Amino acid sequence: MRLTYDTLETLEPRLKEAEALALKYAGENNDFLWFYKIRPAFKSLVGYGSSHPDPVVRSGKAYQVAHSHILAVYDQRRPADEG
Repeated sequence: MRLTYDTLETLEPRLKEAEALALKYAGENNDFLWFYKIRPAFKSLVGYGSSHPDPVVRSGKAYQVAHSHILAVYDQRRPADEG
């Protein structure tokens, strides 16, 4: 099964808040915003730092997919695997 951001968002709806934050600051090109405001909004929701009951959400792949998508929103581009 291919893990997509939409699947992750369904399993962990709080990702919408992190995505909205990235959209709010989209195009700012400011490392401080990314590392201290946007990334912390999702890094405990998915991946190895997550306490989510679903092992898919706690996987490294989940973090990679979320990171790629939210960074693309912040950078105002779409990840290659999202068409």
